Amino acid sequence: MKPRLVIGLSGKAKTGKDYICKQLIEHFGSCFAAKRYAFADHLKEVYAERHGITLLDLEQNKEIHRQGLIDLAEKDLKADDQAYFGRRFCRELDYGQIDATIIIITDIRYHAELFFTLGYLEAKHIPQILIGVQRDEVEDVQCGWCLDDVKVDHVFHNSQDKTKFKSEMQSLLDLVYNILSPTQKSL
Repeated sequence: MKPRLVIGLSGKAKTGKDYICKQLIEHFGSCFAAKRYAFADHLKEVYAERHGITLLDLEQNKEIHRQGLIDLAEKDLKADDQAYFGRRFCRELDYGQIDATIIIITDIRYHAELFFTLGYLEAKHIPQILIGVQRDEVEDVQCGWCLDDVKVDHVFHNSQDKTKFKSEMQSLLDLVYNILSPTQKSL
């Protein structure tokens, strides 16, 4: 199945990218097959296998393994190909390994991955939206990285205030539905 839309989320750690993804998948579940995709999932699988640990152990002790994950990505997997994770995602799309109408990439952090992925999607005529996620209640943290110099299609101001969050989500949904069904502005 060729996806009808790819949504990319970019933002610093703890801004709520996975939470927003979860909310989108729950929302689209009634009308579209939506799936989460994370570049880091493959990295974690390789790291766990190489270190003889389970993915659960890795998740529970992520801070202990953070530098090892970064080193594996930067010094090994991306050493010869800065777009390694974007290229892997596109290859999985080519081989039909991601079966979804809407794919939400939760961790776009690097230019090479972004630009390779966007180029591929444009060549395949697959619409995409890049969302910059910000969170005012969380202090600016050093881990994680946002593509601050890249123009995003929408800035999602994540908030613990439920009214503000619903408003932001509706704005994002309006954008998505405008792409999926241009004549239908909102659901």
